[in-house]
Amino acid sequence: MKCAIKFHPKRPTTKTAAPASACAMCGGGWNCCIPINTSCTLHRMAAGLPQSCIFTFKIEHMTLQCLVVDDESLSRKLLEENIRQLPFLEVAGVCKNPFEAMAVLQEKKVDLMFLDIQMPGMTGMTFLQGLVVKPMVILVTAYSEYALESYALDVLDYLLKPVSMERFTHAAYKALEEKKKRNALIKQADTLPGADANEAAFFVKADYALVKVNIAEITHIESMKDYIKIYVETSKRPIITKSTLKGIEEKLPEKKFLKVHKSFIVQLSKIASIRNQTIVIGDHEIPLSDAHATALMQALPYQK
Repeated sequence: MKCAIKFHPKRPTTKTAAPASACAMCGGGWNCCIPINTSCTLHRMAAGLPQSCIFTFKIEHMTLQCLVVDDESLSRKLLEENIRQLPFLEVAGVCKNPFEAMAVLQEKKVDLMFLDIQMPGMTGMTFLQGLVVKPMVILVTAYSEYALESYALDVLDYLLKPVSMERFTHAAYKALEEKKKRNALIKQADTLPGADANEAAFFVKADYALVKVNIAEITHIESMKDYIKIYVETSKRPIITKSTLKGIEEKLPEKKFLKVHKSFIVQLSKIASIRNQTIVIGDHEIPLSDAHATALMQALPYQK
């Protein structure tokens, strides 16, 4: 059985030293907790950390798939070891640069990424800014000057090297709580009705929240494998949500929206011009496929 944790320092385990109700996290006896002993002594000593340490964790039922991205071999080994010591974390991949990390993110489900900042070829900040769909991120770096900038990128935590097991555990537990909140939002969203032709808006899951999408503001929708981008007039950034183009098409009034390409749906009233198999909506150019051109011409009110 996989376990998840709530952190507290290990206390004496004898009945005289610690009463059964001593666990401040769960209010129960210490038998609710399991000891985790860190190892890899040489790596820890080299990083200026204690040789070993013991923590106890409350048992729960959730795991986070983790990706480590760091150009330093020692740092990667320490982070990987810390992940393996916490029963609610699992290693999904260990990478020495953002380019390797891109491949892992495309192939595997990643819930949490431990990301270094200063790396050759591409910094962690540049990598993070370029990700369309982001996992939860904890920055791990030797530099404190990026802290303010990092929170503008919605990172969960900022760890300074060398990272103690206690500090690592607190950050990991924060990710666990965030994952619970997101799961609750997803569960809530699944109970919400979709839109039909008479509704003016619908909700989607985006940026770890329920986001209201006003149908009248949609200009076009773009498909990206398992995700879609919903472009609206009121924002420069699209709304990114996990869905298929067919799934979102069912939420839209069919007389107002039309699929013009295998990867695009447009709102007909937002089209500014069409030229050379290209549809122009605002600053966006959308391809028009031969298979959909006739349907578009029939749907548009234009004078021949």
